[in-house]
Amino acid sequence: MDRDIAGAVESAKKLEPLYPNSVIMTVEADVSDSESVLAAADAIFDRFNTIHLLCNNAGVSSVGQLWDTPLTDWHTVWSVNLMGAVHGLRAFVPRMLEVG
Repeated sequence: MDRDIAGAVESAKKLEPLYPNSVIMTVEADVSDSESVLAAADAIFDRFNTIHLLCNNAGVSSVGQLWDTPLTDWHTVWSVNLMGAVHGLRAFVPRMLEVG
């Protein structure tokens, strides 16, 4: 998953020759939106039936003095950095446990 889907697709194309026996899939998702992460998980499990390793990380930051940071920036940081991880855990881990 990547915020820049075109960049993710380009990266996947660069990886394909390095891993010719692997399937590389790009998925667009907004980690701050639980439904978007669930849709990504659905797409991945529909294609592969399982996930063996999940790197559940995303992060954004704001520049400037903390006390001058607009509340909208704080909301974005909270939504991506904390809730993104929560959404990933809820969307992927139960299915990973289910398939062993």
